[in-house]
Amino acid sequence: MPRKFLSRALLVVAGTLLGLLVLEVGIRMLGLDDITEHESVDKFLKWNRDCKRLASPHGYELVPSSCAANSMGIIDHERSVEREPDELRYVALGDSVTADAAWTLHLEHLLAASQGRPVEVFNLGVPGYTPVNEVALYRARGAEFDPDGVLLQLGLNDYNFTPVLFEQDGTIYSVQANAEDVSRLQLDLFRRSALYRVIWAQLLFREQQPTFEEGAAALESALTELAQMCDDRDTPLLATLVPPLAERGSWPPRDVRAYEHLTALMDELGIPFIDLTGPFERFGSRELRKGRQEGAVQALRAQGLADGYEPQDGGDKSDGTPARERKGDDRADRVHPNDVGHFLIARELSALLTAGR
Repeated sequence: MPRKFLSRALLVVAGTLLGLLVLEVGIRMLGLDDITEHESVDKFLKWNRDCKRLASPHGYELVPSSCAANSMGIIDHERSVEREPDELRYVALGDSVTADAAWTLHLEHLLAASQGRPVEVFNLGVPGYTPVNEVALYRARGAEFDPDGVLLQLGLNDYNFTPVLFEQDGTIYSVQANAEDVSRLQLDLFRRSALYRVIWAQLLFREQQPTFEEGAAALESALTELAQMCDDRDTPLLATLVPPLAERGSWPPRDVRAYEHLTALMDELGIPFIDLTGPFERFGSRELRKGRQEGAVQALRAQGLADGYEPQDGGDKSDGTPARERKGDDRADRVHPNDVGHFLIARELSALLTAGR
């Protein structure tokens, strides 16, 4: 009896370990926790050991000259705060959509062509940020760029928090809190196991999500402060909503509620606002997902919208597909547009900014 019990127990343990190993390998093979040479993960939890550091009051910031950040600590090519003669300058605030560093470059090219003068758009987008973080960042660093205008990219996920986790001095931190009581074993598992990180991220995501009312109150407070700061500095503010990349009828109820609240809030605060829901739907929202870039380029040309389009981020000019978008087929991502989507964002902004010059 003891021998039979021991054999069954060993089989259970072996089966469990095998199952965990299969999950671990599967997560890594599917790229759900794709650690780069900088040990950075930007899927479920933004795990990062080298790229982020604590910063006050905006929670965390990008480490200068590490990962995708330049020497100024922003995801952009190297720039100087010194102005060129007659230069027009903007700063772009946003989350991982802006941090993709595509619509800001498209906008530079479109504005330079339409206005006939040097244009710079400093990309201050940071993965995982919400307007609360973005406004705090602008409060801390906005003056050093001396912008002629502030461009704020919004999303309906701004009513939530993103579980950004990173390690600093042996402690795991998140956007909202830290985990100072984590054990050495937990820390080692966190460093080495993709499965452990994904589970941690999902649990953290659920624990930290605000109610809709809490998210709406935080957003309203941040936007009110940003509007006041821009007014005090005599700097025009223009906001744009990048909607979910799906037909509006398929949006989850929380997104529908967020959309209604956000559009009303923009009107209430008097912030100039571009709602890209209509333009994206007319183009075909699903075609703007990553993994559909080639078809999106064809649709852009077919709809007569390709004038001024130049693929960004190492794009292959022959097929219009940026190098970063040929790495995987991310068709399920409803948040981050492909390069054509970024161009449409820039196109709408450019039209409004040019008309108001």
